[in-house]
Amino acid sequence: MTRVASRATLHDARLLHFLGQQGFVVDTSEPVEVGQQLSDWLDFRHAIALQGLLDHTELSAQHIAPAARIRINAQVLHKRFDEVRLALERSITKGISPAPRLARIAPPDTQLLEPIDPKTAFEPYRRYLGSHQRQMETVIAHLRTQLRGMLAQGEPRWQQLGLLDAAMDTILQTRESRLLTKLSSHFEMRFNQQLKKHIKASEEAHENDSEQPNTDTWLPAMCQAMQAALLHELDIRLQPVQGLIDALTPNNTSSP
Repeated sequence: MTRVASRATLHDARLLHFLGQQGFVVDTSEPVEVGQQLSDWLDFRHAIALQGLLDHTELSAQHIAPAARIRINAQVLHKRFDEVRLALERSITKGISPAPRLARIAPPDTQLLEPIDPKTAFEPYRRYLGSHQRQMETVIAHLRTQLRGMLAQGEPRWQQLGLLDAAMDTILQTRESRLLTKLSSHFEMRFNQQLKKHIKASEEAHENDSEQPNTDTWLPAMCQAMQAALLHELDIRLQPVQGLIDALTPNNTSSP
């Protein structure tokens, strides 16, 4: 029997499941089809622009001048994809710069030094999360642009895909950034809850002249959770790149 492909939904991302497991409030109640949700996200300007692009590419498909035929080496593309993924993973987990011209992002401290200022204690972790998100965006956007350039040199259907990918990137970029920056807010809320308990325990220890607590009981685990969340976010950000590579190498098995 022929297997019918299931429709993509917006509630199967590992990042959402991970945040739910961490106790963060995320909406994973009802699966929503991508097409349905996308129509709700687009404002009238984006909808008109996207429809115009689709109409134009459909009507002009037969009139696009054939480009010089390019040779695609699937192995090279998949290797490059794996290199970028590994470089960004190592940046997140080990603090190694993913490229010579990019700054190293140091891993977050797993111990808070006294005295602790509750108003500014989370700032290093906010910077850590934000820096990695900007780094991923920069590196992956560069790779995605390179792939669009390859599509532009290919047959008409490739050229159309490159135009559509660029348009969707522009349309969804603001919303994607706004949603992903909420990651920091989730962790800040958890951090402040734990820090409040820590300060209270420190005050009680001081009153009872007992051993002062330290943040080793909760902060290292939170730092690991931040890294895990960034790795899941990396998977999401790489999905469009994987799609472009699959389009360029339709007769080859995608890298895992």
